[in-house]
Amino acid sequence: MSIDLEAIRARAEAATPGTWKLLIRGNTVKSYAIEGVCGGMKFIDNSDAEFIAHSREDIPALLAEVERLQGEIQRLTTANRLYLSLRVANKKLAARTEKAEAVLNEIYERTRPGGKKGGYPYGSTTCIGADVYDIVAEWRGTGRSGENG
Repeated sequence: MSIDLEAIRARAEAATPGTWKLLIRGNTVKSYAIEGVCGGMKFIDNSDAEFIAHSREDIPALLAEVERLQGEIQRLTTANRLYLSLRVANKKLAARTEKAEAVLNEIYERTRPGGKKGGYPYGSTTCIGADVYDIVAEWRGTGRSGENG
């Protein structure tokens, strides 16, 4: 349903301002007036009649739009909560990843041949250190030469 907000606004602005009270006068022929305009009474003119006539379509359309927007607010609120939760989880994961990388780099340095802390000789198939070195080197994308590639 498309709502012509400009048309609704134009009708509302053209109608008599203020609080309206309906006065019904007459027994056979009834006339309707708006009370409260500058302390007096004003009979309904064309702009007021148009405002009243369109209110049957305007009000349900505006209520439907309010409900749609409330649903959108709820959807966006839920999405925002999820986003914030994921940001927190991502920060925790990044910190854990950084810590794991530091540990793996320390293992790499301790086990690579000629590394800072000794290392194990090439070709040692029985040495756990060489196996660990190969696993970490593969994870880092380096070969036995210690170079990227």
